[in-house]
Amino acid sequence: AHFDFEFAHYARPWNGEVRALSQCIKRLHSLKSLRVSLNDTNVITDDGLGFLAEALHTSQLLYLDLIASDCPNLIKLEEFSKYLGKISNLKQLKLSLKSCRKFSNDGLVLLGLSLGKLTKLQELKLNFSLCPAISDDSLEKLINTLASLGYLRSLDLTLAFIGNITNNTIIQLGKRAKHLEIFALDISSCHQLHGIGLS
Repeated sequence: AHFDFEFAHYARPWNGEVRALSQCIKRLHSLKSLRVSLNDTNVITDDGLGFLAEALHTSQLLYLDLIASDCPNLIKLEEFSKYLGKISNLKQLKLSLKSCRKFSNDGLVLLGLSLGKLTKLQELKLNFSLCPAISDDSLEKLINTLASLGYLRSLDLTLAFIGNITNNTIIQLGKRAKHLEIFALDISSCHQLHGIGLS
């Protein structure tokens, strides 16, 4: 079964409504594929995404597409990351935090640790463009974690418009990605990068 939920440009508090949605999802025992779009929702918080991931962690979900772009109150995603790593059958994951300007290094580290537990993951797409708090330290930890995923064959990583990324991290990423069948990287307008070669 596939479930598609879209809630964009919503301005009033609604973490409680995400919790209600999460309770509904728990009852979808045959759920294999889920897409949730929360674009430009200025009051969704870390707790809201935590409710969603908690509802999924005992599911048989194979495919998750979560778009949480332009959500200014997403910072650490501690509960979300805690439960995401327990969706043990997940094979495909798309996660966009584009323009979540408060999303932190600590949040990326926690997310990376969670991804490292998804041992069946085959395809991963991450969008962190316009997340200015992200820097080399958290990205290097993420890179090391992804390299440990033995079944991962496709990685699409967007890091555009992040000013804190340096050449060394991107070079290490290129080296770690050599085992992948498909590797797409967007580092456009990262002003500290120059003369990058990933070979």
